[in-house]
Amino acid sequence: MTLHEFQAKMLLQRFHVPCISHFLIDERTSSLRLPETGGILRPQVRGKILGDEEKEALNLAEIELKTKEFLEKKIITDESGPDGFVVAKVLLIPKLLWDKEVSLTLGFNPQGDVRVQVKEGEKIFSEIVTERRKLFRFQLTRLVSALHVSYSLKQALAQAIDDVVAAFFQFDANGIEIDPFIVTDQESLLAYRVRMSVDERALYRQKEIRELLSARQETERERLTKSTFPYIIGDGNIGCLANGKGLAAYTALEVRKSGGTVAGMVDIGEVCTPENIIAGLNLLSRDPAVKCVCINLLTGLLDGQIIVSAILKAFAAIRGKFFLRLEGTNASGGCAVAKGSNILNATTSLHEAAQMAVAASKG
Repeated sequence: MTLHEFQAKMLLQRFHVPCISHFLIDERTSSLRLPETGGILRPQVRGKILGDEEKEALNLAEIELKTKEFLEKKIITDESGPDGFVVAKVLLIPKLLWDKEVSLTLGFNPQGDVRVQVKEGEKIFSEIVTERRKLFRFQLTRLVSALHVSYSLKQALAQAIDDVVAAFFQFDANGIEIDPFIVTDQESLLAYRVRMSVDERALYRQKEIRELLSARQETERERLTKSTFPYIIGDGNIGCLANGKGLAAYTALEVRKSGGTVAGMVDIGEVCTPENIIAGLNLLSRDPAVKCVCINLLTGLLDGQIIVSAILKAFAAIRGKFFLRLEGTNASGGCAVAKGSNILNATTSLHEAAQMAVAASKG
């Protein structure tokens, strides 16, 4: 999940990362508050914009005109899907000229390590963050020592890199990109353009970021994560539902072992009731990426026939999407009830249920 640029800058500035000044404009902003000098207008939408949507405004009149053109416009990004995100805010930054620039990128490599990369022209320097979640001083020195900037700017950049690394871990980021870091005429270092993505699975412990996120720029799938039950988004096409966190993870693992990919995972809690099951299935049914669902239930004392009958009644209009592994009281009786329908495929084997779901997802 990528934050708006102004949000990313605000979070980085809390860690003393030097960022270029900006002015945030929305539909409620009075023209009396707008600066009379021109600048660069950038629409604030989540994700990488597919196309060039940046505009230059030379004076106050152009700021007002071009801001109105942006507001309420739909812009397609790599996170929005074909419908795009509606622009609610526009960032105005001063137009500056600079001779020197570098870029800074933080992200995970294929091995799961956090890699810090500094680029100047065609030269690239990189280091891996240590287990203590910091770079050693000698690593910071190696990142900046060969850059064509003054000694004082190298020191400033090394400090900025150290601060960005701290912010990366503090906010559960997946990636931070500052491109470019510019050197002004006054030999100051400023982050000019910033992108920051965060792990949506960690939002439960990131209250500040949750409050920053705009409901107007959430996808349908992201809205599911705010439901009653924990919902984890995947990049596949099979939904997984189970009663218990460990059981849900094990179900997803079995789907992957069977050759499938997981779109969403729901834990309805250890208390297995027909109401919870139906609510969880409704949640998965709202996920546009889910093609079929693998259900794994340990029912305890609840009669398996009651569970299957409730699912059949609730989803009578849906055919061939649900594959159930049932274990507990009268599990065999529940599976027998399901055999008489074409809505639900039931078995007492998780491996078999996962295989049926994977076959359906590829059909």
